[in-house]
Amino acid sequence: MLAEVRTPCGAAVARWRGDLADPPGHCQVEWTIGEDHAAVRPASGAGPEICCEGQLFVLRG
Repeated sequence: MLAEVRTPCGAAVARWRGDLADPPGHCQVEWTIGEDHAAVRPASGAGPEICCEGQLFVLRG
């Protein structure tokens, strides 16, 4: 299941890892990024920003 995420820093779509029984709608979420799935490099633009670039989910700061 995918969730649309909207923040003051930007919007993106991410895989929902919460309880599938939770009703759809507005909710507070937290991000968990495992080291085996993170790539850290110099920012290519100004931040902070949350966006999708192709198949990548980008947290820029």
